[in-house]
Amino acid sequence: MSILDIRKRYLYFSMFLIIFSVIYEYFSHGVYSIYMIGSFVIPLVFGFIIGRVSSIINVSYYNYGIIMISVGSVLKGVLEIYGTTNRLVYIYLIGGICLVIIGVIKYFIVKES
Repeated sequence: MSILDIRKRYLYFSMFLIIFSVIYEYFSHGVYSIYMIGSFVIPLVFGFIIGRVSSIINVSYYNYGIIMISVGSVLKGVLEIYGTTNRLVYIYLIGGICLVIIGVIKYFIVKES
């Protein structure tokens, strides 16, 4: 799989998140969440734009980390729109950051070998 294919997948994932958040917030009767609105930024920045500079997105841990952070952002937005909170949503953020760090470390270890 080439870098261009992976970047396209991140772009499609970002477009899906934009469409999902617009539709979800349309039916939420005027209640908005910054986590829902901004959920598309995470894969767009870290997957599409950074992918142009570096080949780090070949590492699967990095990909899963970005997806996990994005899904956690959507879930946090859904809970805020619903009017409730949950501490366990931050597990998505912590787990996603850990996976991204593991992916970056793995990339540099493989690159130096």
